[in-house]
Amino acid sequence: MSSLPKMIPDDYVFTRVRDAAHPEYATASATATARYALLRRGMTVKEFLDIDLRGNQPRRIDITNNLKVRVGQYSANLELAAPSAPDAVAARREYLGTMAEAVTYVAAIDTKADDIMLDPKKSRLVCEVDFEKDGKQTGFVRLFHSVHASAYGFIPIPIVVIKNGEGPTAVFTSGNHGDEYEGQVALCDLARTLDPAKIKGRVILLPMANFAAGMAGRRTSPIDEVNLNRAFPGDPNGTVTQQIAYWIESTLLPKADFVADLHSGGSSLMYVPCALMKLSGDEKRNAAQRAMLEAFGAPINYITPGGSGTGQDNTLSGGAERLGIPAIGTELAGSGTVTRAALQVVRRGLNNLLVHAGILPESDRVEITVAPQVVTVAGPEHFVYAAESGVWEPMVELGQMVQAGQAAARIYRPETPWLPPVTMRFEAGGMVLCKRIPGRTMRGDCLFHLGA
Repeated sequence: MSSLPKMIPDDYVFTRVRDAAHPEYATASATATARYALLRRGMTVKEFLDIDLRGNQPRRIDITNNLKVRVGQYSANLELAAPSAPDAVAARREYLGTMAEAVTYVAAIDTKADDIMLDPKKSRLVCEVDFEKDGKQTGFVRLFHSVHASAYGFIPIPIVVIKNGEGPTAVFTSGNHGDEYEGQVALCDLARTLDPAKIKGRVILLPMANFAAGMAGRRTSPIDEVNLNRAFPGDPNGTVTQQIAYWIESTLLPKADFVADLHSGGSSLMYVPCALMKLSGDEKRNAAQRAMLEAFGAPINYITPGGSGTGQDNTLSGGAERLGIPAIGTELAGSGTVTRAALQVVRRGLNNLLVHAGILPESDRVEITVAPQVVTVAGPEHFVYAAESGVWEPMVELGQMVQAGQAAARIYRPETPWLPPVTMRFEAGGMVLCKRIPGRTMRGDCLFHLGA
């Protein structure tokens, strides 16, 4: 025991734990007994500390100072070793083969096991609606968040489930970024007007995915400053935004047959209203996504391999890709406002996606009068970034066709007005899909991106 460090690391392994069936523990509370049942030979310190039973987590100090863990009025005698020690290696191998037995045992001893998070990897969020019930349900996904002003409070993430019998499941999300509004408005419309009797299947709406960011009208959460669409697959024990990402990817997306994640340019960008898909290595999935784009019918569709600062696989659509679920996104205008033309695009697009999937009848299809254009957004040459900080003058406008080498912007430096402006140029040709909104810019800000 004397060889143990003063503060036992997360990766240290329990090599001996007194038998969970010891009669002393039969008198402990159900919650305490449940926790003890999950404390197994071979478990790491982190795995044990991650267990949360009704908000009453184990404490590292109990392990470090006493080499005991309290269970009701009793203590479990523990021995630990570094993960490389032979006895730790053997215990770990045994544990990884018996985890399922541990969870089964706990469920058997507590009649209220549904209230207890038995698996450290299970999301802590609790959903008020029943995904399997027919009709229209509204409620909240509760993210418990204890702060000074609300000791036992929760963050109420609104959710709507509209279901009628068997059929495909559509998952539509918005408010992933709180300052992108067209999608939020469109999903509010659907939440009020979509009649369960008219559909076949299920529609799940998450209009304000990052609730705190939505309430603040910000791209990132004011609680933890995390960008939800760069937080996937998330962490069930992480910050508020990481927990939301984990719940979406682990609980919500697996229910979907297809996904639409609705974005706009937010406070700093303005887009030509468009829909988009990210290519994957699954050609069948790519074909399904192309068909979704065609049904959605945005004026511009763009196809991207991902990357180039747009999120790669740590986005919601990246989570859908990991699960093999077809997913498209949108960029619906922006500039921190609501644009009527973009609203018309997204309202029609969502309706036609539901028709395309067979959730709504063919008679509900809204005709598209102008054939969409299809462009690609590939590597960094399709983006123009500010090379200096200052006030920038755009040399082109949204929707304009440009050529490689053409002047894109001039950046002025009023703090040193005698210096000449810096001219930024396009590295590739194509259509201007996106433009920065604020006149003040910093080195590294995206000023434009193109579709080729």
